[in-house]
Amino acid sequence: MSNTIHTLEWQGKNGMIRLEAEYQAKLQEKVNNLDGDICPTGKLEVVEQASLTAYFNDKQLDHSWNPVSWKIMESSVPGMYQIRGIPKIGIRTEMLEKVQQFLADAITEGTPVSVRAFRLDNQIKQARYDLTSHQNTLQKINMQKDLPTRREARRRMKAYNDLHNEGGEGYVPHIYCIEERDYAAKQITVCQEKLKELTAQKQQLLFDHATEYCIYQIKEGEAYHGIRFFSSEDQEKMGVTLHLGDYDMVYQGTMEEISGTNKLDAIFAKCNQDIPAGYMGHSLSVSDVIVLKNGIAVTAFSVEPLGFQEKPNLENELFQNAQRAFCQHQRSQGIAR
Repeated sequence: MSNTIHTLEWQGKNGMIRLEAEYQAKLQEKVNNLDGDICPTGKLEVVEQASLTAYFNDKQLDHSWNPVSWKIMESSVPGMYQIRGIPKIGIRTEMLEKVQQFLADAITEGTPVSVRAFRLDNQIKQARYDLTSHQNTLQKINMQKDLPTRREARRRMKAYNDLHNEGGEGYVPHIYCIEERDYAAKQITVCQEKLKELTAQKQQLLFDHATEYCIYQIKEGEAYHGIRFFSSEDQEKMGVTLHLGDYDMVYQGTMEEISGTNKLDAIFAKCNQDIPAGYMGHSLSVSDVIVLKNGIAVTAFSVEPLGFQEKPNLENELFQNAQRAFCQHQRSQGIAR
């Protein structure tokens, strides 16, 4: 548990009310308990330790260990609110915003960057899955020659069932309708916007809190002739997809070396104009990759003719490597749930 105890105190109608909150989130290897056998999974999960205690005139009145229940809801008393996990404390309207901020601050301060990035990664992964699902559905819909209304589609499926299954249970091919097409198209837009927003949040998190950076450059050799120094667009036109094994890490440094608000531009300038000691590659050029890190949290960008481009496939491979190393370290230290 974090050593930081957050406190909020105010004068209630009949006495002093005090809230004390402790919160800490950390990453730990997920394990499966199979009839008493603890089996490591090699995957990470977020483990929370939390404590929220309510006091009235310095006497403990209520307590909650579950941060999910630290949500404010209206009480049965008009104009009063309560925290779901500690309903014995009433909160007046004028204290509502302060209590909400108090709870939010306790959770934010107890959540390290690695956990915040991990949660964003999971949300991004889900958004990509949803996007692909809706895109596949729309593709199937567009392959259907005739697109009726929902009412007409149901009529046709019922007619098929009456004819082939005598109105009972049996196989009935699904007939897509106009409404399903419109819904799929709308959800694709929603997922794309959500994916863009989540990706920007994660990138900004690493821009603000990265502790180190790495430079990756495509390996030398005949196999990479015509690929090195080519933009991502050119590589895509050639049908080339590069993986982490196609790169050499030529430098690893701390963000203390980097000044300026635009981290990628500052790193580009550093690795061209003021090359640091230990740098083992050529000056930073098109097709090279900049990786920002904080623990297991990573974000990756390729250098392009005009700016930089995110590289989600490399991010995922880097994260998988970091996750594997993290789990192995925890096992070596005897850390388990």
